[in-house]
Amino acid sequence: MIKNIIEDEIVRRLPDLYQIKPDLCRCRECRDDLLALTLQRLPPKYTSRRIGEVFSRLEIENQQWQVDILETMLYAAGIVAEKPHHSL
Repeated sequence: MIKNIIEDEIVRRLPDLYQIKPDLCRCRECRDDLLALTLQRLPPKYTSRRIGEVFSRLEIENQQWQVDILETMLYAAGIVAEKPHHSL
């Protein structure tokens, strides 16, 4: 199965983002918009085998990757907060 491990990392970091931005809407639509916007701005890390996944996960533990991911999530959160697409 092919997977983009960056998506997993973004989902894993969502609690951190919600702690930084507690007023950010957590509904499914806003969460999906946040994920989509973040994924569009980061280079993908596709893997198809377990060994490739392990190496890629080790690579994204690098401090620069972590900063880039959080910075991109904060950018996306600003857009989602400004123009939410959910129905209330």
